Amino acid sequence: MFYKMNKSENFTPGFICVLHTFGRSLQWNPHIHVLLSEGGSGNNSVWRNVKHFNYAF
Repeated sequence: MFYKMNKSENFTPGFICVLHTFGRSLQWNPHIHVLLSEGGSGNNSVWRNVKHFNYAF
């Protein structure tokens, strides 16, 4: 997706992934929380927003 934004620049999104292994009741409940930016920084530009992000992978 970031490659389609501009093929002459290499865009990198910002993301954070956190693995939680237990829930609030301290029972085994492995799950992942993910934060993903709606844009990216490139080689020559500071920041470019993504106009559309397809959440259905």
